[in-house]
Amino acid sequence: MRILNVLPKAEQRREPADQHEPDYLAWLSGGDTAFAMFFKQDAPRVAALDDPWTLEGLQTAVATARETFPDYRAVVAPENRSAIDRFGRFVGEVFVRRFEGHWCNMPDNAPAGVDFWPMVECGGYLACITPHSQLEIAVVEGRMPNLSAAPDGILTGLFDSVQRSYHKWVTADRPSLDVWATAKLAS
Repeated sequence: MRILNVLPKAEQRREPADQHEPDYLAWLSGGDTAFAMFFKQDAPRVAALDDPWTLEGLQTAVATARETFPDYRAVVAPENRSAIDRFGRFVGEVFVRRFEGHWCNMPDNAPAGVDFWPMVECGGYLACITPHSQLEIAVVEGRMPNLSAAPDGILTGLFDSVQRSYHKWVTADRPSLDVWATAKLAS
């Protein structure tokens, strides 16, 4: 299992051409359909929340995924890839909506054999988030011998970390990434 938590932006290369890759653009354009299916078929408990795009929505989605996919084999089973993609897409979209984020394609960070790799950049957070990998880890954390569970779950910890960075960035009047990174490195 390839575990990608977050990758520092300095270690990533976001090539402009990758953002126009046809398969990635097709994936992006399928968001509304994927979310409709996610809320109706995969995670109606998330849809029932007043605002699903919150930490509560994220935690409910992870709990639902853990019920649906009991182990790593289920997470990587070919017949479950579409559902896992919808769960991962939801995870990423929570960060996009809560923290002035946006999707980007970083295929250089993808597992072997993957042509595009959706990641999320959030305002004030100096690393890109790999929502699909995060979701896969969250589903199996604590269930595998060499992958212990984070106290509140890996995605709760990530949400809290991004939220702290985001609030500091907003308080600093949303400086550019270069200015923010320099300030963070100096502190």
